Amino acid sequence: MIDIHSHVIPKIDDGSSDMSESIEMLRAAARAGVDLIVATPHCFSYPRSPRTSHITRGLDELAKAAASDDEASQVELVIGAEIMLDPGVKEVLDGGGIPPIGGSGVHILVELPMLSVPKYTEKALFELKVGGYVPIIAHPERNYELSQDPDMLRRLIKMGALVQVDAGSIAGVYGAMAEKSALKMLRSRMCHFVASDAYNP
Repeated sequence: MIDIHSHVIPKIDDGSSDMSESIEMLRAAARAGVDLIVATPHCFSYPRSPRTSHITRGLDELAKAAASDDEASQVELVIGAEIMLDPGVKEVLDGGGIPPIGGSGVHILVELPMLSVPKYTEKALFELKVGGYVPIIAHPERNYELSQDPDMLRRLIKMGALVQVDAGSIAGVYGAMAEKSALKMLRSRMCHFVASDAYNP
């Protein structure tokens, strides 16, 4: 099983707080049957955001620490990022500043603000598609506007976007709105991936 969304690299965003917590996250993933995790720290287009070199160092350090642990070492780690979608993202991706999933692939995990869908969203997604990227929208069930207007999400899917729902939303961890929206997306076949979006074990 593959988990395409995890904040497993320590001290790089608001996910894992230290290496021991990251190792415990890997152990828990291995016990759950996960073979591969895409490490996806939060990234933004602005300059002070984590960049590929920073993420690579953190991932290498985690892989080295996990290699000596019987359970954690069972999980392969792959570079990625959870990218806040905005008009400047494509330029940073093209320049190698933010990694796609796998480092050299075309799939990218993008997120929207929790309350709204910005006016630039469709244009930004279109530019990414034209540029050869395949955007995967992270946890749209937790976005208030998309949860209230499923047709808006359908439009984004028709544009070529894929959808990733958080496992926690399905389980009710993020409240009734997210749970109801997640289940509706699953029933309507508007979900392409379910991922942990894990921040801790």
